[in-house]
Amino acid sequence: MIATGEKTLGEMLRYHIEAKGFKQADICRKTGLSPSRLCNYLKDAREPDWKTLCKIVDAIRITLNDLRD
Repeated sequence: MIATGEKTLGEMLRYHIEAKGFKQADICRKTGLSPSRLCNYLKDAREPDWKTLCKIVDAIRITLNDLRD
């Protein structure tokens, strides 16, 4: 599990998705990820590879640095 400060990567992704008003289905559509795969990342059951993480970040319209806050 990747930890960013006190929150995990999944928690930070979920926070930014909700803060931007996106639904998980929106992110799946923009990235080509299946809902179950995205859910695994948001629950920290799996970690995305670099390419997938970049796709998710782009879909949320944040930067990788935003995940560190």
